[in-house]
Amino acid sequence: MKSIIICVCLLAISNLAAEENKAKDYAKSLSNRLKEFHKEMGDKSIDVQKKALQDILPRKADLKILFPKDADMLWKKLEAHYKNLIKHIDKVAAELTGREWTKIRAIDVRENDVSERYGEVLKLIPKNIPVFRVVKKSKKGSAGSSSYLFLDERWIHFQGLEVIPEIISQKETKK
Repeated sequence: MKSIIICVCLLAISNLAAEENKAKDYAKSLSNRLKEFHKEMGDKSIDVQKKALQDILPRKADLKILFPKDADMLWKKLEAHYKNLIKHIDKVAAELTGREWTKIRAIDVRENDVSERYGEVLKLIPKNIPVFRVVKKSKKGSAGSSSYLFLDERWIHFQGLEVIPEIISQKETKK
């Protein structure tokens, strides 16, 4: 009987360790992706910059996974903004590459939401989708960055993710 209890305890501990390692892997993956994105946005080619931005922004298909009932409404709100970002890619690239980041710290908001901004949105999106925020440091200081989700084998940057429940509730009150 003791050996069964010991085995169950060891299994539980190994599962906790595996979850912690998975979070560290996601954090490292995100950090690497953001370094790559920064490099792409610093490229002289507008086409490279546009592709880099389009690759990291959420797509309509992503919204259908995250918010199935409200994806079309949310896409209508986001699509125009994204088109404007692409239209002004030179300014976006200059803003994003204005500082050389010396350190990127990825924070799993499912595990550590000290700001308590993500509580409602985390109830809406599938639990198996990692959600992180980032703190980037440079020689001139640090800056927080909005939400990143690992979805469909890629990282997406979802600015304003934490306000989505409010946007959805506003739509429902207008009915």
